[in-house]
Amino acid sequence: MAIDIRGNVFCDRGPVIRGGFSDDHIQGTGLVKTKGEIVLNGLILLHPGDSIKIGYEKQGRVNRIPRALRVLSSFADPFRRETTVSVGCKLTMLENFRESRKTDVAEVVDYLEVDCKTVNDIPLNIPLSHIVGQCLLSLGLSTTGVGVSGSLAIDSFDFGSGYVNILSDILQSNSLVGYLNENETLVVSSLYSTGSSPVLDEDDIIDVSPIRSGESLPTQYLLTTATIASPHPNKKRRRRNRKMTTSARSETGS
Repeated sequence: MAIDIRGNVFCDRGPVIRGGFSDDHIQGTGLVKTKGEIVLNGLILLHPGDSIKIGYEKQGRVNRIPRALRVLSSFADPFRRETTVSVGCKLTMLENFRESRKTDVAEVVDYLEVDCKTVNDIPLNIPLSHIVGQCLLSLGLSTTGVGVSGSLAIDSFDFGSGYVNILSDILQSNSLVGYLNENETLVVSSLYSTGSSPVLDEDDIIDVSPIRSGESLPTQYLLTTATIASPHPNKKRRRRNRKMTTSARSETGS
């Protein structure tokens, strides 16, 4: 989201000159990460991993940006007396964090009561919930609940590909998506939509126009620009100054 100049934007690290940040696209991933950049007035010493809070005041109402951001890198310009800060959520910061370690069935809590003879006679699988728990523990994250199902028919699991990548793949395989809220807690939602109410109503639509560039597409494809509220489908809808372009397909009779 771009920082709206019509509102009074503030930051706990210094006055904001300009900036913007955005979430990853929700499709094709199990974790939605946040990344962006802001420019602060003055020469400010910041370290990678430092927390940074951004809020805004508009029409007498003070709101906090619904993401917990951390400093990824920073550069202070002594001539302009500005500090450019690259920011992102903890998932972005730890995206490349990986360790050469494995987990096996002996570490699964549900199997602690199983005797060794039974393990030798009946091979035990590693539940995906155990792998998710190990990823969250290594990343230092708490969660509101991750309901994954399934298991892997293997003796051990290697975390060498990275905890964030593994967690994202497991959530995606269960049709789930997760993101970090303003308290840096992992919130997980299902991608399955339920109910008969429309996803977009007349209050959300800003503009509808046909696709006029690129490859020729059937006439039932439209570009819809709409305001969106929150990536969590169960939260109360609140309008924000954000825009999203998506492709909507209408059904036509044959």
